[in-house]
Amino acid sequence: MKKTILTYILLLSLSGISQEESNLMKEASDLTCSCIDKISPNEETTLEEQLKNCYMEGSLIYQLKGVMNSIKVNEAKDSTTTQNYEVNIAEGLHPDLEKYLTEHCDSYQKIIETTKTPFSQELLDNVSENACQCIGAINTSLVLFEKNQKIQECIVESLIQNHTNNTILSNVETLRKFLNEIQFYLTEHCEALKIVSFSSDAPKSNAYSSNQKAIDFYNRGIEATNSGNEKDAIKYYKKAVKIDPDFLFAWDNLGLSLRKMNNIEDAIEAYKESLRIDPVHPSALMNIGVAYSYLEDYPNAIKYYKILIKNYPEDPEGPYGISLIYSKMGDIENAAASIFDAYKLYKQANSPYLADAQRIIDALYSDFSKQDKTDIFKKIAKEKEVNLRFND
Repeated sequence: MKKTILTYILLLSLSGISQEESNLMKEASDLTCSCIDKISPNEETTLEEQLKNCYMEGSLIYQLKGVMNSIKVNEAKDSTTTQNYEVNIAEGLHPDLEKYLTEHCDSYQKIIETTKTPFSQELLDNVSENACQCIGAINTSLVLFEKNQKIQECIVESLIQNHTNNTILSNVETLRKFLNEIQFYLTEHCEALKIVSFSSDAPKSNAYSSNQKAIDFYNRGIEATNSGNEKDAIKYYKKAVKIDPDFLFAWDNLGLSLRKMNNIEDAIEAYKESLRIDPVHPSALMNIGVAYSYLEDYPNAIKYYKILIKNYPEDPEGPYGISLIYSKMGDIENAAASIFDAYKLYKQANSPYLADAQRIIDALYSDFSKQDKTDIFKKIAKEKEVNLRFND
């Protein structure tokens, strides 16, 4: 592929850069089609991977004249060893090239049919809905790894129940792709997943109250929250903490309900009360970081995320959250370093939020690419022991 690109650059220099954009698109498309013609079954490389290599080749050529503002980063795949993490960043096909190939490249149509996935949006919806219901029944007092194991079991069980044939289950590559899509879908649409993943109900001092009246108000607050009535929930949580000012979980839930009502300043005060009771309470540290980010108070957000990272180095939410903050600040190098840390921790924990980390990695790679800093991106990945394959 590199030789082809180099040859094309030389042709451009000989023919002049004033070439019409449509001609460049045609030549890039013809090059992509020629590459697709050579695709064949390969034990080491799947048809899908070979197709993506051809996409990247054509897209890079098209980019030479600045027709593309950026290369679209597509699905990230991963494979890991014990202490070695790998993300495969595959390049997508530019819409203009896709249109031309659809109309003029017979081999493109054939290979597309061959590589189509055997699952529908209906299957994705059904599996996700059933998995989300199953996740909602998981005991939130379990440790993180156990919760993630239960989440994965819910996803697989839902797939088995909803899949009417064994096409997905018998193909490792297709199954991995489907599970990745399910996990990403759940992180976006399953509220139960967020509750289970980010809860910290493990028994600890002051977590619950010894005052039955405070507990009664707390439970009524939970019922209101589950019914979507955050105003009543706030009222009940406030009554609970008024009776018992050291009721940790009541302060946590009060902060969350206030945040949902966009009362960010009061939510922060509630989280500070949680931290008064337990200065390293992970849920409060994470949530106060999120709240400060809503106010665009990034220094304070970073401050609390760093406390979370220091006290819970195995928790991916610290590096994940701080990566988002750095990204908002335009500090993409620290953002990349942090998201690689989060990626590895999500992988170790077998977390469905791994798909979310992959999405951030894709977005950051695009940012680095726009600034011609992909070498720096790769260097950071290497330092973090994350191997990247760019199909080049």
